[in-house]
Amino acid sequence: VFAPTDLRAFAVLGFSLPQSVRDVRVFNNFTSASANDNQVADPSWPGARGAVLAIWKGCAEWCSELHDGTGAGDPHQPGGVGASGSNFEIAWQGLATSVGGLGDRVHSEISGSNPGVYAFTEGPLGGPWNNGWRIRYYQAWTWNDGPDATLPANHVDLQGVACHEHGHALGLGHSNVSTATMWAFVIGNGVDERSIEADDRAGVQQVYGVFDPLLKPHLDTLTLSGGVVTLTGSNFAASANEIWFTQAGPAATGTPVKFTGLASNGSVLTAPLPSGVGPGDVLVKKGGLTGPKGLSNALAFDPWSCAAVSTYCTAGQSSNGCIPVLSAQGSPNVAASSGFTLQATNVEGNRSALFFYGNSGRAASPWAPGSTSSLCVQAPFQRTLAQSTGGNAASCDGACSLDWRAWLAANPTALGNPLTAGTVFQAQLWYRDPAAPKSTNLSGGIEFTACP
Repeated sequence: VFAPTDLRAFAVLGFSLPQSVRDVRVFNNFTSASANDNQVADPSWPGARGAVLAIWKGCAEWCSELHDGTGAGDPHQPGGVGASGSNFEIAWQGLATSVGGLGDRVHSEISGSNPGVYAFTEGPLGGPWNNGWRIRYYQAWTWNDGPDATLPANHVDLQGVACHEHGHALGLGHSNVSTATMWAFVIGNGVDERSIEADDRAGVQQVYGVFDPLLKPHLDTLTLSGGVVTLTGSNFAASANEIWFTQAGPAATGTPVKFTGLASNGSVLTAPLPSGVGPGDVLVKKGGLTGPKGLSNALAFDPWSCAAVSTYCTAGQSSNGCIPVLSAQGSPNVAASSGFTLQATNVEGNRSALFFYGNSGRAASPWAPGSTSSLCVQAPFQRTLAQSTGGNAASCDGACSLDWRAWLAANPTALGNPLTAGTVFQAQLWYRDPAAPKSTNLSGGIEFTACP
């Protein structure tokens, strides 16, 4: 329980950031080895490691709700990162190409020192800071990217200091509460500053309003399938909604990649994935709402990750009652030359078979009159080499496999080369079945997406 005097101890700087300047970027010029030694990927913070990850988490602590729905990623904060109870959001935009100007919303290191000062926030000359800001960290300190809460002696926690400085960037001054993140003095190594306290929450709520669950858009889930992004949530407008994505930087500006003009039934938004999108966050700007309540919470999104392999289209039944089952192992990585294997089991034994694939979409057309099989891959197709299913004739113990990535690497003129991340492929098994219509049968379809 906090005393009323504590809840009134925050200070405001007299401005708030409009929607157009919510972007945050990092120019990672930190020289301390400990500022970039955390190279463990975290799916809640895609694409970020080291100093970049620490600063992202420090800034996201001020956002309205738990980041990515859970706030996971910081062992020092069992309650999660985020959930200020205000209407404030950041639009994470990854890496910058330089330290930027005074209003370019970039975090970076600066050479030299200032006794007793770890970092500072500055804004455009002549102000006010609602036109932007820039945060600099003095090189003289030994910065540590965490995420562990126990740091070596003389190390300074980058995430905690970033959280404090971003409080200034969004419009808060120093607090009179010694336990607050916005207290003017860092306690210990700065780890405790990672977590905003009651006085900090009261301050950001004063500047951006108390969280409004009835008006502010909210995101629940995000899926990417076939190049289409689907968001579910609540409080979307009937029209003019926007989806904001993190750009695939490094970038010279912090402008999010946007898909605009979207209609909604209030709870679902769909849009094709725009070009130039990288790993980071997704937010929704509610149509017609320009104030602090117009931006949703953020969900983590990595368009470069390997999407889950999916099966579709009903497999035909062979003349001996066999229904092939398709599956895949490994990941279809662009950078790999092997390691993604298509498999078919429960196939007619002792038959000739081959996999074929395409990248023009799914199909579901009859294979032949009277056949139980369907053609599940849109033309044009690429056939792979024929192989035997093995097993015994008139039995369902046949099987086939193909290291598709190795086959593609060995056949540079094949469909799909050069392989590009994000390309969606559909594949199917063809096999001989003399007693069936057209003397052949087909499996169902399997779909996979090439990833970096």
